[in-house]
Amino acid sequence: MHIDTSGRRGRDLCLQLSTLAGAELYYLPESREVLLRVRHELSDGIGSIMLLNEFLKILRGKCFATNEYNPGKDVERLPPSLPQIMHAKPPTAEIIKKGQGIAAILNTPVMGLQRRLKSSSIPQQSQRFEFVFNEDETSILLRKCKTNGITITHATTVAASKALLDQMKVEHGSFGTVFYTSLRDLSPNPYNQPTYALSNQISVKMAIFPASKREDFFKAARRIKQEYLSWKDDEDNVATQGPIYDALAGTAMGDIVISKTSAEVNTDLNPVVVSGIGLTEKYLTESVEDFWFSVSAGDFGGTLYVYTAQSKLRLVFVYNSRFYAVENMEKYVHRVVEELNIGLDISLSATGTTYS
Repeated sequence: MHIDTSGRRGRDLCLQLSTLAGAELYYLPESREVLLRVRHELSDGIGSIMLLNEFLKILRGKCFATNEYNPGKDVERLPPSLPQIMHAKPPTAEIIKKGQGIAAILNTPVMGLQRRLKSSSIPQQSQRFEFVFNEDETSILLRKCKTNGITITHATTVAASKALLDQMKVEHGSFGTVFYTSLRDLSPNPYNQPTYALSNQISVKMAIFPASKREDFFKAARRIKQEYLSWKDDEDNVATQGPIYDALAGTAMGDIVISKTSAEVNTDLNPVVVSGIGLTEKYLTESVEDFWFSVSAGDFGGTLYVYTAQSKLRLVFVYNSRFYAVENMEKYVHRVVEELNIGLDISLSATGTTYS
């Protein structure tokens, strides 16, 4: 627990703090903010929001912490692994082959963000570029998506692929991404409760889609939706995780997916991942003036987080400016928003802000 009196806002502070060992809670009295930092290995995005909600309840006297901290027994406090939670069967030869096949997808050349040619002399600095749509714009966006049987995450994924086509100045190409699928709504009681907020309940799959400037926007979005749902409904999606990561270990693209940061990755183009968190009020039930979410980027990829808070849609792009020029990344996200406007046949003028 820390109290920060520097006057910095949480958005700025979180990107300037040193590498996190476990979890930290900050109170910023000047801006009346509560900042929660958790290592991704310990909790997924939704879990971190649930955990923040529990802290707010404790601060407001609505509930009390029940677990006493016993130094030296941290391992005993860790939750079960996702395979244990979901009662996944041990990987069979068929499942191992399936995982290897999914990992092999990354051997296919895909479109991606162009890295700096020489970055070894540039210090690492996580960057966060945020687009916020107002309530009216958000309503228009969500209604347009719902009418066409897709979500804003599906639409943003298509927009991200078309923006890459524009950046690379090509008419068509292969868009590679990673599906981070939350299984919290499928996990059995009590693992779907706030008691297990500090756990990682995400299933991961790599996928490649054909992208074309001429392809119908909604047709592309429905294909992405079908891929996402088929993976979430796949009874082997948890059991396949181990074989996928085993097959990825030591490969260049695997280093990106697994977030290796210690060595240069032998590729100039890195994929864009679109990750949907959804409606934050589903997990953040305590009353707040506003909510923002971020991830410190230490690796070579770029992730575009999509979520709604306080009835406002947020697009948050995180990356590391050691590997990408800030102005190029801002231009890319602006193009994503333009592609959303074109694809959904709307005209919105949200503005973006960089935090570093």
